[in-house]
Amino acid sequence: MKSRIKRFLKTMLKLTFPMLVFVVAAELLCSIAARWQYGTTDVVKLNELSTGNAYLAELGEKSWGAAITPHPYLGWVRNEETLLTYGERVNNVGLIGRDFPLERDPSTFTILLTGGSVAEQFNRTGHLERILNESGKFNKPVVVLNGATGSYAEPHQAIVTLLYGEVVDAIITIEMTNEFQRLAGGGHVRLEYPHNQSFLRANPVSRHGFDVLGAAWQSNELKNLSISWPSRAVFYATRGARQSLVNRYESAEPDDDTLKRFFSLPEEWSRQQVADFNIEQNKKYWRSIRALGQLHGFKQAHFLQPSPARGKVLTVEEKQRLDASNFNPQQQVAEYEYMSGSLLKMNDEGVPVFNLQEVFADVSDEVYTDTVHCTDHGYEIMARAITEKVIPLWSEDG
Repeated sequence: MKSRIKRFLKTMLKLTFPMLVFVVAAELLCSIAARWQYGTTDVVKLNELSTGNAYLAELGEKSWGAAITPHPYLGWVRNEETLLTYGERVNNVGLIGRDFPLERDPSTFTILLTGGSVAEQFNRTGHLERILNESGKFNKPVVVLNGATGSYAEPHQAIVTLLYGEVVDAIITIEMTNEFQRLAGGGHVRLEYPHNQSFLRANPVSRHGFDVLGAAWQSNELKNLSISWPSRAVFYATRGARQSLVNRYESAEPDDDTLKRFFSLPEEWSRQQVADFNIEQNKKYWRSIRALGQLHGFKQAHFLQPSPARGKVLTVEEKQRLDASNFNPQQQVAEYEYMSGSLLKMNDEGVPVFNLQEVFADVSDEVYTDTVHCTDHGYEIMARAITEKVIPLWSEDG
């Protein structure tokens, strides 16, 4: 009996020992890989670092898709991943910066600045708030709230104003880049057609249907399995399975027809007709902001973003970046001039509109980091130009 038990144990050892060696070796190699790739071997932290947004868009990467979440009225805002990915604080309305108050503070002059990624970056420098306070023209502290984030375009600015305009003394919008294609008549869609890059990443059901929710559920179950087993090998195995779900979702044929149908314009319209229609839409939203300002007692000013297409002698580095992005300044200049000329006419209606196109005309050093965004120095120049325009309009003594 003892010899039979002994033989059985030896047989089991022969069978299990290679498996045990394999498991230990796999765990060791995966631990080394985790430490090298993520800087930690803690399974919970590994899953936090490797998981993107809830709908699997760009799962496993620190990306724009991982830092936004759906919003019922704005389409998308920032989420808690922003702190992990970008090191920035998300406020109580889902945007970067200080919290929004629930009512207007009479002890401060509060400005809500809104727009797309340029406006958000501009806000993050703090130059406008600092320069306005240094001017001493408002006889009270000036506070600038950030109402901007990447890919916002009209009517985002109007919606942000509708949601929060009553708590501020003034609204500033910095815009044109994200509206440019629509205002130039591209795509045969209305101005309101959402920016695909952000809207679809935050709301993929609109393009891929509800199958993506099933994939998200499966991915979440795999993540929970990984967390319940404190093993680096299990983490990498489940991560691979999650990535296969992403690949299947991303390779699926998207359905763009429904979303485009909501915002389509007549196919027989010329590019010029589409452009004119969308320019009028843009004016409509600025008039809406004016009406809200009359209702709630806040002021407004709109600034058209500068573009490297004109208004500055570009450095060698700036030219190289534009060439790499296939930027076409000749085409953009003509379209920009037409759009800006039409929008600037709103000053005749009492809607303050200013063109920042010449703001870098006398600047010889580098200010453009790509076709739209600027260096810190560039944003400081913009802040001084904006200050020069709003002080005569808004300060108590001009």
